[in-house]
Amino acid sequence: MIAVLERFSDRTYRSAADVGEEFGNVR
Repeated sequence: MIAVLERFSDRTYRSAADVGEEFGNVR
């Protein structure tokens, strides 16, 4: 269960980072 939660957290963090980078590029 912890592994799944960790994986989900990592995925969310990665997604947020990608969105932030794209937003910065657009700006």
